[in-house]
Amino acid sequence: MIWLLILMVLAFVQNMAFTLVSRSRNSGDPGYHRYCAWASNGVWFLCQVCIVKSIWDAIDAGNFGFVILAGIAYTLSTTEGSVFMMKHLLKTERGKRRVGARGDEKPSVCPKCQHDGCRQLAEFMNPMGDILCSDCIQVDVETGEYSSEDCKAI
Repeated sequence: MIWLLILMVLAFVQNMAFTLVSRSRNSGDPGYHRYCAWASNGVWFLCQVCIVKSIWDAIDAGNFGFVILAGIAYTLSTTEGSVFMMKHLLKTERGKRRVGARGDEKPSVCPKCQHDGCRQLAEFMNPMGDILCSDCIQVDVETGEYSSEDCKAI
């Protein structure tokens, strides 16, 4: 029975990652898609190991009821994992990570402060590749380096 619980958790996470990679594939951020693909494929592999282990043991023991139960648990877990992640992403996707965004688009809302009436959006390359508003970017006068530590618009 522990394998069934492990399978349910892995299947839930697997489809969360699958939904994430599917949406990232349709965004304008290849680096983000790479990260999502690694996560999705890694969880898929672990889930396959669990499926083979639990189903093979059940078939070998003649426990076909467990095979049916595992199929139902897998289907419910993957469905709910996908729906959960889609709901989360619909609330959080911004900038070039939105579905349908192109890498060269300029957002209309600052992804850091969510301020819609920004005076001016400016490019600020950080690990996430965001484009921030001028209120969120500070320039060090001596070095000329940009930072976005303290957003004044929040």
